[in-house]
Amino acid sequence: MHEIMREPDGSLKKARAAAWFHAIAPNIEVGVTTETHSRSSKDFNGMDLHLIQKEDPIPTDGYALNIESLRRDKFGTDGLFTAEQVAEIIRELERYRDTPNAGYVLNTAYAQSIGGPNGTGPHYEMGGYGTGPDDRGIRWYFEWVREHIGRYEYPRHIRDSD
Repeated sequence: MHEIMREPDGSLKKARAAAWFHAIAPNIEVGVTTETHSRSSKDFNGMDLHLIQKEDPIPTDGYALNIESLRRDKFGTDGLFTAEQVAEIIRELERYRDTPNAGYVLNTAYAQSIGGPNGTGPHYEMGGYGTGPDDRGIRWYFEWVREHIGRYEYPRHIRDSD
């Protein structure tokens, strides 16, 4: 691994990477994530947004994006979820929806796995409801987003009631 990706001086190295990025693309916001259990500071000079992951707390200042939520399905059983796993994700989605300075990226083996158990992954479509091997998918997630956030039509989400 390149030295810029390692401690010590993590905040200085992240600031240097942000400066390089800003020099090329000054109008694009920059954030750098650290491994969830890292002791490295998550803040650095030049940071425009917080990139958090898993169960990291949502910062109260600035914008935060959870770029890798806690994955509930497992590689090998991609797209299979218990009712409790779906309920846990829905609670997370509600918490992020109710936090005006935060965004959320769903992390699932179904959408990530290369190959997967049936050799067709990764899956970029909804699939089924994840209730069994013949119903693999994250359709419940897309339906929740459509119902509670709205369908996306550039440049914003549109609720059916709009």
